[in-house]
Amino acid sequence: SAFFSLTAEVNNMDSGASGRVRLKTPLHPEETIEHLVARFVAYIHSYRDGLALTAGLFEPRDPTVILRDITGEILFWAQLG
Repeated sequence: SAFFSLTAEVNNMDSGASGRVRLKTPLHPEETIEHLVARFVAYIHSYRDGLALTAGLFEPRDPTVILRDITGEILFWAQLG
């Protein structure tokens, strides 16, 4: 599978998080570029410290974007269809 590097400037007024976001993520063999970009947009739209973009189609039971606290409790979950 191919890896893509994505970068965006983020300024989330709701969470107060801002800065440059850089992600390197694999493209699943069955994933379209449009779906990869949609995953990235979901990530930057919800951006806050600790947010993680999951493995996408490589782990279909995982959400697209997740945020856990230090105990592992899920604080935020976003699923892209």
